[in-house]
Amino acid sequence: MQATALSIQASSNSMIADYLFQFESQSEQAAAHNLQNALENAGVDLDAYTQPECRAMIKMEQLKLIGDLGLAEVLLRGKLIQEIENEALWSVHPNQYASMQDAAKDQGISPSEYSNIRNLYNIVFPYLTQVLRLNLAEIWEEVGKSNFRELCPYLVRAITGETSSSRNVEGTYATLIDDLQASNSASGIAMTAEQIQQTVIEQLLEAGQLPNRQLRARIRPERPSSFPAHVVDYDHNGRPVKVVIALVDEQQYAYLGRKLEGSLRVIPTQMRDLARTRFGQMIIDAR
Repeated sequence: MQATALSIQASSNSMIADYLFQFESQSEQAAAHNLQNALENAGVDLDAYTQPECRAMIKMEQLKLIGDLGLAEVLLRGKLIQEIENEALWSVHPNQYASMQDAAKDQGISPSEYSNIRNLYNIVFPYLTQVLRLNLAEIWEEVGKSNFRELCPYLVRAITGETSSSRNVEGTYATLIDDLQASNSASGIAMTAEQIQQTVIEQLLEAGQLPNRQLRARIRPERPSSFPAHVVDYDHNGRPVKVVIALVDEQQYAYLGRKLEGSLRVIPTQMRDLARTRFGQMIIDAR
């Protein structure tokens, strides 16, 4: 008996159709935004073109935006991974995978890519669209696939508040927080924890618009080189104290400022005036 051929269009499914419509709508908005900016930069008014010409330009720009299906790939794979994990389908697969990571690897998805897709789909994208109210297609174009991969663990750290296993992610996150708090303190600005979180995320997204090499330099900063510090025990009015003396460069000084922000009160002093200070008198008395 001849088998009956079934022809099922994915877009006929209401959920997939809704997703495709939303993605198409967002990518069209991003394309229109790009066209508007390009015309403004060229000093040309949009009214100079007919409606069919505008639609043609927008559709061509939209075609370029989704040319490699980068965002669609992440969204679709993220949705599929979520479904497979929720139903534990990897565990009943005939290939008898030991874990979902193994199943993904067998499909050509590396462990790091698998982690990025899950985190982008489940954590990063929902925050960007639901909390920051960003157009996902636009921000994807501005940041790009490579930079989103670089930023992913840092965004997850900032969004979830959960400590990362990566020392570099923790170090960069701490630096961003310290710098922001130091800036707010100097400006007399009070921010809630939620506002600090949102500002850090916005700073990361802004850095994501840099070329990849510059982004890496920004989020993977080198630690300042170590420096010697002389620690002297001193009896000050019958109370034992310690005197710390060190020569530091500007980068090391900025690092100390971040780490001791709120605890260190800086008193700018010229060398010629040092002798008239309490510290200078301590040195004179020690002779």
